[in-house]
Amino acid sequence: EKAKPLLEPLAARLIAQVRPRAGHLDIAATELLLYLQASGPIDAVVQPLLARLMDIMVDVEHTHPHVRVHAARLVGRVGDPRPEVVDVDAIEFVEVPAGEFLMGSDPQFDPEAFADEMPQFRHFLPTFAMARYPVSYSQFQQFLAEQKTVYMDMTLWPEAVALDHWREGMIWRSSLADVRNGILYAYPDWHVDINPIGWPAELPNSPAAGFNWYEAMAFTRWLDRRWRAQGRLAAHEFLDLPSEAEWEKAARGVDGRIYPWGNEFDSNRLNWYGQMLMSMTPIGCFPNSRSPYGVEEMSGNMAEFTRSLYTPYTGDGWTARDFSDHVSPEARVVLRGGG
Repeated sequence: EKAKPLLEPLAARLIAQVRPRAGHLDIAATELLLYLQASGPIDAVVQPLLARLMDIMVDVEHTHPHVRVHAARLVGRVGDPRPEVVDVDAIEFVEVPAGEFLMGSDPQFDPEAFADEMPQFRHFLPTFAMARYPVSYSQFQQFLAEQKTVYMDMTLWPEAVALDHWREGMIWRSSLADVRNGILYAYPDWHVDINPIGWPAELPNSPAAGFNWYEAMAFTRWLDRRWRAQGRLAAHEFLDLPSEAEWEKAARGVDGRIYPWGNEFDSNRLNWYGQMLMSMTPIGCFPNSRSPYGVEEMSGNMAEFTRSLYTPYTGDGWTARDFSDHVSPEARVVLRGGG
């Protein structure tokens, strides 16, 4: 309390030093102000720094990924101003037009392809829309805020009900337990809250994590009802997880490219183990990872659920089957991207 009268002149001095420079000093000044729990008049200093942090976060030409990620995490702590990232009713979609695309991998073109990515074949999809960004922690929390009703509504959980993985107010989900030898083991139990992962997963602008496929499907059904009640969806429109084919086309376009941005690996474009970031990164740190349609975060960072049942590729005769139509304990759903 005694130090508070000193905060405002200290902040003014900091901002005077930071203005003519860029990068690390913006970050250092924000961290110091957050450490001092600045409030009141200090907010006038933090807000200009927020704009600078946003610039750093997307400066792929001049800023190292570690610095971009650090800035983005501070943006999450100060208050991410992007409604499309933090507000469930502001999720943005991009249109993927109807047409054929090259699905799967050609080992002569991509020698690192796995056997279950073959053969490569042409596949037709009608027009659909894909969310520009992954669902964020903040957006998923808006779903969980209504858990007293959504987890009690069995119509949101038909697959879990069919497999006896739902009971009123709870879902059957694996959790991680730390045993004495330091190894994490997964064990199933009844839950109503997402698995606690801790920082940085609980930053509002981090991708949502700690839930299972049932909850991902329930989220889309909940949001469909919410937007339909708001008059935001036409009769022929609906919200769902993408199919495996929709996910792949949204990620790579029509030309069979290996990565969303092209055919050459570029460590500046994604969160991968070689970056040694060691955890998920906030949404928007890698804007240069955009797919041909403008979808982000489809390579590296977090793996994403689809609605498709795992089915080996068979070329032209291959069709994606939805898990919802073939519910069984042995069925496997497809995850794509991430890692």
